[in-house]
Amino acid sequence: MSSDLPLYRAVLKNDLLAFLEGAFPVVDNRWGLEVAPYLEYLVSELTGIAEGRETRLIINLPPRHLKSVLTSIVFVAWLLGRDPKLRIAVISHSQALASDLASKTLQLISSDFYRRVFPGLHLRDNGRKTMDFVTTDGGGRYAASFETGITGRGFDVIIIDDPISAHHVKSEKERANVNENFDTMIASRLDDQIRGAMIVVGQRMHEDDLSGNLLQKGGWKHVCLPLVAEEAASYTFGKSCWHRTVGEPLLASQWPEPIIRRKREEVGAPIFAAQYQQNPSAAFGELIRPDQILHFSDLPPDARRITLSWDTAVKTGSDNSYTVCLVIARDARRHYVVDVLRARVDPVQMRDAALGLITAYKPSKILIEDASSGTGLASMLAERGHQTELRPTGGRGKEERLESQLHMFAQHLVLIKRNQPWTVELESELMRFPFGKHNDQVDALTQYLAWIAESPMTNPVVMGAGGKEARIERALSRRPWPVAKGDNPLRPRGGPVRRW
Repeated sequence: MSSDLPLYRAVLKNDLLAFLEGAFPVVDNRWGLEVAPYLEYLVSELTGIAEGRETRLIINLPPRHLKSVLTSIVFVAWLLGRDPKLRIAVISHSQALASDLASKTLQLISSDFYRRVFPGLHLRDNGRKTMDFVTTDGGGRYAASFETGITGRGFDVIIIDDPISAHHVKSEKERANVNENFDTMIASRLDDQIRGAMIVVGQRMHEDDLSGNLLQKGGWKHVCLPLVAEEAASYTFGKSCWHRTVGEPLLASQWPEPIIRRKREEVGAPIFAAQYQQNPSAAFGELIRPDQILHFSDLPPDARRITLSWDTAVKTGSDNSYTVCLVIARDARRHYVVDVLRARVDPVQMRDAALGLITAYKPSKILIEDASSGTGLASMLAERGHQTELRPTGGRGKEERLESQLHMFAQHLVLIKRNQPWTVELESELMRFPFGKHNDQVDALTQYLAWIAESPMTNPVVMGAGGKEARIERALSRRPWPVAKGDNPLRPRGGPVRRW
């Protein structure tokens, strides 16, 4: 063995796949490693990071396919063995996960196998600091979570492993926190913004998770491998080529068709589409079914009471939420969405749009979410003599708020006007909730339904000027939008909503 040791070291130092095969029994000795084609492909992509061919890499892979073992444990140890001066950060959604990955990395680096391959790497303090161990050459591995952050440190390589938990991903606030923390706290921690490398690895769970957010911005290489191939694909790496056929699982020996079918039934179609197929865009929610959404063309004569329900946004950037106002008519039993305003607008544009809706529909009630921008809108409308009601969210999550109103859809009490420019968007958002990127229309609708539950309808009021009875459809056809220094920027006179 001694005569072969230099060759052994040279091979494993330059071949990440060979190093993975040797390291795997140290990290997980419960079973042997099957070197499937997808692992060879992933190893090739990570080698490209090590050799500087790529600096921004997103890896989306289903659960239980060794993405953390390969990327956050074995790859990190291999990088440090090749260059003990490297400073590497591995950041996860929780401190518990960060600690587990760090301890397994330290376990590998402290093993006899690792010392045979990389005898030149030594740790200060004998590696007693699991979460922040340092080499004698000044490099090391720092473990952190989105809870703790990495402010004040600089790194050569940053790995984000599972940035958000499945429990929190449905929360718009939690997703926004992760995306914002990456932009403001993590991305700036690379010492060399040109040659420094960042890797995001994890399963897809939502359209607006960190992977989705970064892919929308561009500049990242995307390695996306669904559990079951939905189309034929070929992957070329080095001198090898992996051809994947439709229906082929990544690891057929552990994921035969009966196991896949059972997993789909266990987790449900939406979660399977997102987490296992890496396609949250195909994930329809299980709260509102398509057969529960009814349409109408003409309002019944007694649907005379109009309510405006506002869900306002603070910012107007392309990545931010929309400001939404639903125009809803109701009769003694049913509720009809007759118009939708959905735009990214500043406070003045929001006020002008509200005044236009008030003029057009003569609402008997204006509901506004009690948030910073909503409070401002209510104040501006009050200055024009229009009373509003600020609606608190009650501290409940968006999903819980919708769940409490599902009976309204099951009983076919909510109808949507067909063939409008906004019809498809509204229906899609309702059916995909909570997996879709935006849920502002859902919020505006649940706000209205919650108010209805608290305030049963009394005698409907009649729309129309001068107290004369008027059909709502006639009022809609007139659409008397206000004009001040030219046509209203959101709704040209007599025209449809402009989709901003």
